[in-house]
Amino acid sequence: MDAVLLERIAGQAHAEVYAGAFRLLEACNMFGYLFASLLLPMFARMIQQKEPVRPLVSLGFRLIWTGSVTLSVAIFFFRSELLTLMMPERVTPERNDALGLLIWAFVPVSITYIFSTLLTARERMMEMNRFFLVGIAIDLVLNLLLIPGYFALGSAIAAIATQIFIAASMVWLSVKTFGFSGGRRTMARALLFLCWMLLFSWLIRRYLPLQWGYQFILSGFMALPGAFVLKMIDLQQLKNHNNQSDTGVFLQNESAD
Repeated sequence: MDAVLLERIAGQAHAEVYAGAFRLLEACNMFGYLFASLLLPMFARMIQQKEPVRPLVSLGFRLIWTGSVTLSVAIFFFRSELLTLMMPERVTPERNDALGLLIWAFVPVSITYIFSTLLTARERMMEMNRFFLVGIAIDLVLNLLLIPGYFALGSAIAAIATQIFIAASMVWLSVKTFGFSGGRRTMARALLFLCWMLLFSWLIRRYLPLQWGYQFILSGFMALPGAFVLKMIDLQQLKNHNNQSDTGVFLQNESAD
């Protein structure tokens, strides 16, 4: 919808700017899609066998948050170089700005993959579709309001706002359906990880005298110490998963956070 409205309201040139930024977002979405493909049969089996899904949801959220934030931050700081690599003759400040904003939609999209997959396994399609219809309406209204003044950036803002609404709706519906509680410490660690990545990626970009490719890779590698320090990745829990793979039960000793 974004690209079509942008082309009809602002013209083909602005639609191409948006499409150029959307390419990387689509590529990143493969990460979330593969995650959801793996989780769906696991959730379905656990629900059928009446096993607790909370540990797997927590693990999936932390892993996909770590991956999506890492990719989004790295692409945000090195968007100009990445666009130059992708389309060397068509790089403009507008394309840089559109990509720098639009890539952040990847984070709520990734969260949606986790919780919508859980709800699909529980056969809550009707409730999900109601929120999706509201999301379509939000996206339509925001595009009509923002495109005339902000062009591709307006569509990017609409996309982010819509995806945040959908992600929040899926989380709320999951909490309501499965009775999840707590999670404050997990959310606090997730926000701290985001701050960690923003800080170190900015320092690498600004002060480390390396070619941008090495800076980009190093920025991604900075996710590892941050993930371990903040327990976004817990080796003991991953080991428990490997030991219990025949039953599909994850993290049985995980705390209530």
